[in-house]
Amino acid sequence: MRRQLAVARGFAVACHLIPTISVTAIVSLLAFRAGWSGPAFSLLVIAVLTGQLSVGWSNDAVDAPIDRAAGRIAKPLVAGVISLRSLWAAAFTALAITAVTSFLAAGLVGGVFQVIAVASAWLYNLRLSRTTWSWLPYAVSFACVTPFITFGLNPSQPPALWAIAVFVCTGVAAHLANALPDLSSDQARGLGGLVARLGSVRALHLALIL
Repeated sequence: MRRQLAVARGFAVACHLIPTISVTAIVSLLAFRAGWSGPAFSLLVIAVLTGQLSVGWSNDAVDAPIDRAAGRIAKPLVAGVISLRSLWAAAFTALAITAVTSFLAAGLVGGVFQVIAVASAWLYNLRLSRTTWSWLPYAVSFACVTPFITFGLNPSQPPALWAIAVFVCTGVAAHLANALPDLSSDQARGLGGLVARLGSVRALHLALIL
């Protein structure tokens, strides 16, 4: 029983629990305020939650070698609480669930935006996280939030451009703030990323402005 609880806690930590819950809560609240209700709203919550889970788990799986080299024993993979294989299995399972529930909740057009948001976040994990373009997947994923909600309404509605702009700024600011704690260890290993290019002071200032 103790081992099972440790594994469950390991998966919770590996999914980046606070961002996962925060994004799910914010998008769900916005959808509810926009008029979502009933089974469609429940499917939306599942789609957003599983999408965030897939992103968090795949992020820890991809970063496992870097985390081990940096001695980040707080990471469940580094600590040996969960295995790399099980983490990838969980990430792909969550990815499949979010793909299906996104279309069931928001229809073809709205569902496409949610799938693009998750795919963009996976692109960050797999390719762009240590490049100067590390901010771009955050901008794309957050820009998709409003279209996902509004096009999923019945009847569907076009999103407000100002709302998309707000989410883009929020997404890039979140990326900068999220990357700052790992800046020194990333720079020591010659790893890139926008924050590494800007430095801590300029990255913090840009995050605050956004």
